[in-house]
Amino acid sequence: MVKATSLLCFVLMISMIVLAVAQDQEKESEGRGFFIIGQQNLALDELNTALTAQGYNELKSGFFTMGGVGYGIVNRVLLGGEGQALFGDEVVSRGFKMSLSGGYGLFNLGYLVKKTERLNVYPFLGIGGGGMTLEIIEQGAPSFEELLENPRRSSVVTRGGVMMDFGLGADYLITLSEKKGETGGMALGFRAGYNWMPWTGDWIFSESEIAGGPEIRISGAYIKFMIGGGGRKLE
Repeated sequence: MVKATSLLCFVLMISMIVLAVAQDQEKESEGRGFFIIGQQNLALDELNTALTAQGYNELKSGFFTMGGVGYGIVNRVLLGGEGQALFGDEVVSRGFKMSLSGGYGLFNLGYLVKKTERLNVYPFLGIGGGGMTLEIIEQGAPSFEELLENPRRSSVVTRGGVMMDFGLGADYLITLSEKKGETGGMALGFRAGYNWMPWTGDWIFSESEIAGGPEIRISGAYIKFMIGGGGRKLE
């Protein structure tokens, strides 16, 4: 999750720079930012096979996603970034609580195929990176003596890689203020597409690589809904 947070800061910084450049160079500048939530499915077959072989319950493939996204427009080219956190379910078996979560950050490049004063529709490509974290925690509160005798009562393993995103987005600006060539307001929209992680590293435990772990990637279809704000400026 730390790596995903760093990527989010990087792509949002790029988005701010792009928007600033657009405002300096274009007679018409526009930018929008959103809080975004949604649903994403990941292929967990290989991981669940490894879990059930050891007597653990399977993890569900559906994840709740939450994060932020923003973009600026240069002519009809959309440049921006996003960061997302993925939250899976928790299962309890064999006296352990197990959970799977993740996150990623992307730089987005798109093109406005439809543009009005309020509506933007755009296909886009995202490039960045992300990772998943599998956490296994022993249930029950031990005594202090038991904790000293067996301090390793939880394990956290992570796996990261390079990501790509192929999507379609649309958002609509509800005008709340308009003066001297400037328009601003609340924006609503959605995005749908497919995340693909073509390359991953090894599983990591306590900064050491673990060989032979099950395959897991942030690859799968998603749909997300956005609420935020934005504005246009005519110079």
